[in-house]
Amino acid sequence: MKYQLSNLIDTEKSQRLLDSFCDVVGIAAAVVDLDGEVLVGSRWQKICTDFHRANEQTRKKCIESDTLLANALEQGEQFSIYKCRNGLTDAASPIIIEGEHVANAFVGQFFLEAPDHDFFLQQAAVYNFEEADYLDSLNKVPVVMAEKLPAILNFLTTFAEMVAGMGMDRLKQIEAAETLKESEAIFRTIIEHSNEMFYIHDTEHVLTYASPTSENLLGYTSEEMMINWTNLATDNPINQEGVRFTEKAILTGKKQAPYLLELQKKNGALVLLEIDESPVKDVSGKVVAISGALRDVTEQKKTQQKLLKSEKGFRDLFDSITDL
Repeated sequence: MKYQLSNLIDTEKSQRLLDSFCDVVGIAAAVVDLDGEVLVGSRWQKICTDFHRANEQTRKKCIESDTLLANALEQGEQFSIYKCRNGLTDAASPIIIEGEHVANAFVGQFFLEAPDHDFFLQQAAVYNFEEADYLDSLNKVPVVMAEKLPAILNFLTTFAEMVAGMGMDRLKQIEAAETLKESEAIFRTIIEHSNEMFYIHDTEHVLTYASPTSENLLGYTSEEMMINWTNLATDNPINQEGVRFTEKAILTGKKQAPYLLELQKKNGALVLLEIDESPVKDVSGKVVAISGALRDVTEQKKTQQKLLKSEKGFRDLFDSITDL
């Protein structure tokens, strides 16, 4: 997966949920990615933060515990419980997105039975921990009764699934946005290299978009089209009533056949345009705008007229011959 979990989850929401859970249960919890970065965490025990993970030798034991937990999860376990070499118990559940193991949800730094004080006294002596402070932090580590462990593990796996679901939803949003951005770039390239002018105007005939090709077609830039559209669209129509009828029909949501309109270009020349318009609807089906394309058919019509004139000339000549 090309995105980090930290970019996919709502860390504030996850942190609030962890804080609430940890305050009720009294144990620590965290989301840790596979690089060891803690994305969210709550109620870390002082015996771990200030002693075990602060000492180079005991930190190695912590890393060993993390590795063993991660390895168990990679083998497909729903959760893993492990008593670390520093004497504390942790549990973890995998966070999997699109089939990829990206992080782990941890609960831990608890005991499943009353701790062996002699073991921790020996720890303090071997690693030069300040004994009173170390034992005080030991006494703050919770003991989880056997009947409470299933509920804790159930929360752990559910929380991991929630984080994975959150990440998956966000991943889909990002990928959809990227796909849309790519599609828009392709669409923009097609529009900007087309011989047609594309536009959108609202139901009051106010232009909201004009493609850059307007300058080649009519001599007006997109910005100038925004200003002059109303006048341009009503000046010199071949069939003003036809235009009104067509747009009225489109506003009811019906696609209409293309129609012709004669407009004056910026340089004063007249151009004959074929206009093809379609309704733009909102989610309720209401028409909120009209999209259209302008196509210059001036030369095409001139050619047609020449052909018709030639055809009429040949017909007249043929008729005159047959009359002899």
